[in-house]
Amino acid sequence: GKMGIVTTCFGKKIGAIFYYRFDTLLGKRSNQMKLFFLALMVMVGLFGCVWYFVGGNDYTVEKISLEVAFWESWTLLMDTGVQGEAVAWGSRGAAAGATILGLIFSAVLTGFVCDAVKERMDDLRKGKSAVKEWNHTLLVGWTDRSMSFLQQIALANESDGGGVVVVLSERDKLMMEAEMWRTIDEDDMLGTKVVFRNGSTLNTTDLVNAACETARSIVVMSVGENSAQADANTLRVVLALMAVGDKLRGFVVAEVRDQDMNELLGIIGGDNVETLLTHETLARMILSAVKQPGITKAYEEILGFEGAEFYTKDWPSLTGKKFGDLADIFPEAIPIGTVSAAGEVKIGRASCRGR
Repeated sequence: GKMGIVTTCFGKKIGAIFYYRFDTLLGKRSNQMKLFFLALMVMVGLFGCVWYFVGGNDYTVEKISLEVAFWESWTLLMDTGVQGEAVAWGSRGAAAGATILGLIFSAVLTGFVCDAVKERMDDLRKGKSAVKEWNHTLLVGWTDRSMSFLQQIALANESDGGGVVVVLSERDKLMMEAEMWRTIDEDDMLGTKVVFRNGSTLNTTDLVNAACETARSIVVMSVGENSAQADANTLRVVLALMAVGDKLRGFVVAEVRDQDMNELLGIIGGDNVETLLTHETLARMILSAVKQPGITKAYEEILGFEGAEFYTKDWPSLTGKKFGDLADIFPEAIPIGTVSAAGEVKIGRASCRGR
């Protein structure tokens, strides 16, 4: 009695472990397809042997070869109409069994295909697929200032015939698209395409899926309910970008709200990260506008891409000339400074030696 109980309990435990391992194995889509095709090959081999011994469709014909038996077994599993060619009852029984299993296998295969297509369509709808873009702008985070940013980027890209902006945010892709098109008309994008992707802005894998490695520039928006939370999120995003390593070739601009975080990001990012202290900058601009009415027009002209824009270009013919003489050389432009070969910017210098 005790031995029987122990044997029964042991058998149930082994069965439970087997089903658990089997369920775990089937949890992966790749394993499902492997097991499906393995079972299909086993059934082709099994019915191929049965078909070989029953003599094919008709006992009266010469005995078929094993290769032909396997081929006809495959056709019985995949095509339900082939069973009608069986004449002898032994062949009909084998053909009926193979056809029933073939219907089951076809239904399972159809289910796999439907699930794969549905999963792919869900990924496209939710914005989970990887982005394959180059020399684009990556916007990390979605805030109420994102629409203005997209409009300015569209104006900046107008001279190049348009560009691509990839937006990575934890918000729903469809909601971001709807919010954008409620505010911005398609004609206002001036040829610039916006690609939305849903994912964690703190996850390096999601950043790579958003093509951060091939981005020309990366803008990190300040997202959070308060300054401390927003700056902490910005710091973690920058750390995630730095984890990409040397593959990250784009310039990073991060929006911060606190002066201490501004200095910390400067230490972490080095020359590859430019920080923008928005609260302090906006406060100074507002104060300047109060003290000097009309300066807002100058800010709009200088900081926006609508109207006049800043450009840098090599003019070797200007080497050695005085800066004051450049106004006559550029009647339709305003020279404001020079950029050295080392990248040093000099505004309003008396000469433009070098570049």
